[in-house]
Amino acid sequence: MPAGRWAGLLLFQLAAAGMWGPAEAVTIYRLGGEDYATFPLPPEVADGRAGFEQLSWTGVDPARAGVSDNVNLHGALVPFCHGRDENILAAAAERGGFLRTERYTGYGHDPDLDVVADGDFTTFVLRHIESVEYSPASGTHGLTMYFDLGGLFPVNRVRVSPRPGSSNYIEHIAIAAGSGEPHGGTPNRSHLEFHRKLVRETPFDFDLVAEITQNKSPVVEIPLDRTPVRQLALWVDPFQREPWEIAEVEVFAEGYVPFAGYTSNTIPLGAPSSLGRVRWSGRQDESARVSIRSRGGDDPDPSRYWRRTFRSDEEVPYGADGSPLTRAQYNKLEGKEKGRITHDAANWELWSAPYPFGDSLGVAMVAPRPRTFVQFSIDFASDFLDGGQVNYLEFAVSSPPAATDLVGEVDPWRAEASEPTEFTCAVRPTLSLQDRGFDSLELRFQGGRVEEVTGVEAAGAAVVFTEVDSLRTDDRVVVSFPRLGVNQSGELLQVKLRGEAYRYAATFQVRVFDSEAPEEVWQPVRAGDATDALDGNRLSVQTPALGASTVGGLQVEPAAFTPNGDGINDEAAIRYDLLKLTEDRRVQVRVWDLAGRLVRDLYEGRDRSGRYVQPWDGRDSSGRRVPPGLYLCRVVVDREGGRDGETRLIAVAY
Repeated sequence: MPAGRWAGLLLFQLAAAGMWGPAEAVTIYRLGGEDYATFPLPPEVADGRAGFEQLSWTGVDPARAGVSDNVNLHGALVPFCHGRDENILAAAAERGGFLRTERYTGYGHDPDLDVVADGDFTTFVLRHIESVEYSPASGTHGLTMYFDLGGLFPVNRVRVSPRPGSSNYIEHIAIAAGSGEPHGGTPNRSHLEFHRKLVRETPFDFDLVAEITQNKSPVVEIPLDRTPVRQLALWVDPFQREPWEIAEVEVFAEGYVPFAGYTSNTIPLGAPSSLGRVRWSGRQDESARVSIRSRGGDDPDPSRYWRRTFRSDEEVPYGADGSPLTRAQYNKLEGKEKGRITHDAANWELWSAPYPFGDSLGVAMVAPRPRTFVQFSIDFASDFLDGGQVNYLEFAVSSPPAATDLVGEVDPWRAEASEPTEFTCAVRPTLSLQDRGFDSLELRFQGGRVEEVTGVEAAGAAVVFTEVDSLRTDDRVVVSFPRLGVNQSGELLQVKLRGEAYRYAATFQVRVFDSEAPEEVWQPVRAGDATDALDGNRLSVQTPALGASTVGGLQVEPAAFTPNGDGINDEAAIRYDLLKLTEDRRVQVRVWDLAGRLVRDLYEGRDRSGRYVQPWDGRDSSGRRVPPGLYLCRVVVDREGGRDGETRLIAVAY
């Protein structure tokens, strides 16, 4: 392999892990961030190494599977935030909210009541004892109004007011609130009679939050505790001695809405493309969460639509003419004809797990194979004044991909923890005339260690391979081999290596690429049945005999050393394995004397599963050589529910 080619590869690896590159092969798509003075173009675009496509947060189109809920789409993507004195009921209808009432004739819309939420304090509803309605079935009842706010809001108070200067006050009033979640089982109902009927006739669960029985003030202001609310029910007792009126009901929310979300339109890539890193600019306050997910597909719509045939419970995914049912055709069906809407599993992946928000350098997009469409979901969970924000989101794609599909598995799929094991990673590619092909493979052993690559086979025959030393780490290896192109489609590629697993379900992450274009997106290998000769059909390794401890394999080499400065056995190497750690945990390595006194803090940091080495030069915390004798080395790991540790003797002699 020419050295210059690998030097170029290393340059791009250091810049962005091989994910960004030249304009003719790599394109960066950006959602938001149109203000380039504030958010400059990506450096790869600015210097001509990548093409660029600008997309906007706005223009969310349900016909293209786009959805926005309680988010500001202009500028940065951010959940709605309300000031203490902002009446959110005024814009409820714009968000899909509504006002309904309950009368003995039924539950529904009464246009005469719209004046209580029109923002005009001169329009009003006036009631008195003579207007009390009576039904033999339900008895006497007062006025009940149900407000849907069009979303969840941290409501801090409700104000009910008459006309300015009016003295017509409400003597007995009650308010119940609901989150908008459908109730099930035994709902937590209030003791008010109106609530029993409300639960029976509407699909939501309400709780009584306030009841005032001896009010004398024209303006009634009822505090709430900012618990997320979507529905409010307001009830006025029918037996009031004086006329009463309502000119305006105001609902105030303070802080960010508790939950908000944005789902982009499906984004066309023009051709099957390998999906690279996704990165973003934004913030996530301490008590807030921003969840970014993605999925890829091969057609513009990730949903499948069903039509009822009225033959028992039968539903079919095609129209009366036999053609596949589209969203537009589904919307034209009569209400009773409309069946389910389900995920199109044949053409679209499920949503990925949320990406770590704090990684501003970007993370590899979850993409088991090349796709022609992608879609992103951004969910905000806020807590009062703690919220989140996404200024822009951008991702890289390259076309043509290295292969149409790559299926891989590892053998054996069971191994002893910390024991050297001979593994085979098998990959079967499907290549077409449009694919670039590949001659290099990267393998990361997450939760394990790659000790050595012992061989590479293609179509059952050993081939010459080269390991790229500059890209080598304990858990990662990159090898090159003769190119696989369309003529090798379906031929099995096997990489044989020696390694060790340190946690249950340690995972092989495998990507292939073309060394002549290392800057392009490196294409991942998905787990599956690559060959009948292997049984695992997975790219993970189980360690069923893994013990309870997270510290294993603690050794001191040499067990006795002489730190006298003569260059021979002047240091002891303390080697240990961290097991079962899927995230960074605090680790301490200390040396003690036999009397239990701390001699030296050798190491304190945060690590995850792997093999580690800490040297000791025989000196204490003050830099003095310790006296000869026996000492204890202890490795301690913090974990959920406690701490784990292992101890070994070290002998010091002069």
